[in-house]
Amino acid sequence: MTFSTYQYARLAGQFLTTTGATTIGTVPASTQWMVQDIEVANAAGSAATIILTMGGFIVFPILTVPVNQLLHWTGLYVLNAGETIVATAGTANILTVTVHGQTGV
Repeated sequence: MTFSTYQYARLAGQFLTTTGATTIGTVPASTQWMVQDIEVANAAGSAATIILTMGGFIVFPILTVPVNQLLHWTGLYVLNAGETIVATAGTANILTVTVHGQTGV
């Protein structure tokens, strides 16, 4: 599928309220995401771990985000329509995940 228009934007974001797998975002039909930036923020009083997958592949194995810190990933990862970004937190109600990149339509 070829896309003629891309726009940089916040693609998805989610506060992780559970330790179960949480879908951060799903690429809409007839769309493609080029993920370029992921931030995981911890504004709580204790460190927390995260596992993050994109399109079913592990991007962050078990990583620890220290107290009042931000984990920042930059790169390029292409997701096609229907693919998901999923995060699993080691502790509920601590981490916020935000995903930026380009969306093609």
